[in-house]
Amino acid sequence: MIVNQTKILNKIKSPILLLILCSFFIFNLRSLNLGSTGQPPLKSHKQRLLFQNAFNRFGDVLAISKFEGPSVKHGTRASLTFESVHNALNEQKLKFYESYISEKVVATLKMAHMYVVSAIPETVRPDLYTGSGYVMLGGDEEDWNALLTIKKLRKTGSMYPIEVFIPPNRQRDNFLCDDIFPSLMAKCVLLTDIFGKNTLLKYQHTTEVFRILAVLGSSFKKVMYLDTNILPLHNPENIFTSEVFQNFGMILWPTFYRNSISPTYYEVAGIKIENHPVRILNDRFTDISYYQKFIDTYTDNPGSNNFHDMKGTLAESSSTESIFMVDKYFHFDTLLLSLFYANEDSNSYGSLINIAKNKHQGNRLALAAHYFKKKYYQLYKSPDRIETEGEVDRVIAHYDASEDYKILQSNVLQTQIMLDNNEPYSYMNFYKSPWSIRTCTPMFFQIEKDDLNPFKLSKTDIYEGSNGDKRIFGKHIKIYNTDFELEIFELINDIICKDKTKLKIFNENDFTSVCKEFLTKRIQFLKGSSNTFWEKYLYEKRSVNPVSIDMKSHVQNIINQGFARDMDFSLKAVKRNKKIFRI
Repeated sequence: MIVNQTKILNKIKSPILLLILCSFFIFNLRSLNLGSTGQPPLKSHKQRLLFQNAFNRFGDVLAISKFEGPSVKHGTRASLTFESVHNALNEQKLKFYESYISEKVVATLKMAHMYVVSAIPETVRPDLYTGSGYVMLGGDEEDWNALLTIKKLRKTGSMYPIEVFIPPNRQRDNFLCDDIFPSLMAKCVLLTDIFGKNTLLKYQHTTEVFRILAVLGSSFKKVMYLDTNILPLHNPENIFTSEVFQNFGMILWPTFYRNSISPTYYEVAGIKIENHPVRILNDRFTDISYYQKFIDTYTDNPGSNNFHDMKGTLAESSSTESIFMVDKYFHFDTLLLSLFYANEDSNSYGSLINIAKNKHQGNRLALAAHYFKKKYYQLYKSPDRIETEGEVDRVIAHYDASEDYKILQSNVLQTQIMLDNNEPYSYMNFYKSPWSIRTCTPMFFQIEKDDLNPFKLSKTDIYEGSNGDKRIFGKHIKIYNTDFELEIFELINDIICKDKTKLKIFNENDFTSVCKEFLTKRIQFLKGSSNTFWEKYLYEKRSVNPVSIDMKSHVQNIINQGFARDMDFSLKAVKRNKKIFRI
């Protein structure tokens, strides 16, 4: 049976529930001393109980709101339809990908959404979290990738502390956590130590849920979350103090795909969609009078409006949650609502938010921020598939957010000047081409996890190209400004062969064979080809025209107004808890 609507109404009306919801957020934090050294925010038994009680009660809220009917299933695997900016994805086309959802189911989902939102506080005490740092998930096979990512972060010069959270369904490697991580300014944190075993039983045990719980449970106020297969090419620390992060409080990285959010989601969330455009894809800054010309000239469906250009919708394109940055003080409610979406992912919201089942697509954080009308920044530079001789999505490049925002500032001004000079509007020229491999710096590579395991790699043929050995992390070393593949294999060799680090998951493997027969030969090949590629490819990065000081305020006003239009929509009012989230 679908969750009983009267059950929710009765519980909302109940004085006992109202008392619980109020007490849910009434906890004392005065004695809490949170540092920026990677200490979890619970230093005493009492504080741990208070924190666990808060999320235990929120787990009760999610349990009451759980969709208990047959799973909402939509769509099919994504096609290029969801990649090309030339496709007009109107409401009818999106609905084509979704199956029928009854009015009764929609009504139930609406009520559950309102109930969860009513339990989410508007703010959180500013002293709940402090400092900045990295958060990732570890345990079992993730330990090796976590170690590589941490070592690579330190190799780039990053010194921010790291917290590695281990979910309840994974094992802690005591040697790694106690002997290796501390020397790297990293520490293991069990999710059960933060939230409690019984509390975690109320949440789905999925990576999507654990990501958000890890971020919420970390000690840091400002967090960069990284899946363990996201490895840095360069030091990302500048993004923590960048203008874009200070202005927006949350940074998201895009996927290859357009939004495939079901129109039904907006109905469920109580967001009114008005059938007139307020932007051109992710161009929020150009006068909308240019919109119809763009549709008629550049899309495959002249006269048809893109659904996600309409007032009230989320701007293009979709975002990944394998990597994101968030200031938890400004986006605490965003995280809690996205936790609800993640917890209901397999039942309903996974299909409502991603009807085309696009790989790596999240959008939960983006939609949660959108619902609360909170601005966030999503990079304009789309990810790139790194050349791997026919392998699809094996290596994906993600770019520098700080650099991306500087290009936006410059481009907003240049676009205005060109339009004032009566140059024809072109989305491709104005809001696509300026972000290219020649203007943007790859900051991270997202790598298929088995491609980082030397014992598995030594037994595959992925390196056997038509002319012998081949590179799988791309050939354009000058563009990356580093030989990433050589660095990674030297790092693997240092850990496995020189330091003889034996993680629990590698106990049954032949270290001697991998070191002598595989890694040594691989590094020799990469060193030889590295010299060839440095000499072969001519590349000169194009500098961005910086915005002059006297125009900076003008440009910032245009940007602020553009993002404000995104948040100017009608939303069904939900009375939210006014108490501060005190733990």
